[in-house]
Amino acid sequence: LWGVGISNVRDIIVAELFAPETAFKEDTVPVTVRVRNRGLAGETASVQLKLNNDIIATKQITLDSAGEQVVVMQFAPTKPGEFTLSAGVEPREDEAIRDNNVSTQYLRVVDGKLKVLYVEQSPRWEFHYLQAQLTRDRRVAAKFVLVEADPAVTGDNSPFLRTFPDSREELFKYDLIIIGDVAPSVLGSQGPALLEEYT
Repeated sequence: LWGVGISNVRDIIVAELFAPETAFKEDTVPVTVRVRNRGLAGETASVQLKLNNDIIATKQITLDSAGEQVVVMQFAPTKPGEFTLSAGVEPREDEAIRDNNVSTQYLRVVDGKLKVLYVEQSPRWEFHYLQAQLTRDRRVAAKFVLVEADPAVTGDNSPFLRTFPDSREELFKYDLIIIGDVAPSVLGSQGPALLEEYT
């Protein structure tokens, strides 16, 4: 029997890229890149992150003798839009395969606030905690329907609404709806059907 082929294959493979599919402008985006190598342990390589064709981060690594390693990177997008996020290593002259050095994924960057509606019966502990978190986050514009709230706290410039939205147009402007411990009657006559359509 005669063996045929290359006995000492040298190759870098950017196997996988993990990142959120949606991010906020100017927020730090964590990225994890899985890099494999064959026959190149101890060699150095430069992992590049690109947003479309622009290099946004670079990290120098030493290729692991185990043949696989995880590279943690991050960046902060500066403009909104839809992009291709890619992680890659420039192919070496001595690599057996030169088209497996890049991994890509879709990324949407938004520049605006996430609109949240939170409906609750009474100001219980969970309500106080979530209200504090939602109002503190600069990326969130929150509105609250608190059934047992004093009517005086509601108004045009208040985060508190008098009633649950009763039209599709009003309800569907929210990106997220949180329903607490409330009776179905709190949602009004149209509320349950609108929520079913929303989901």
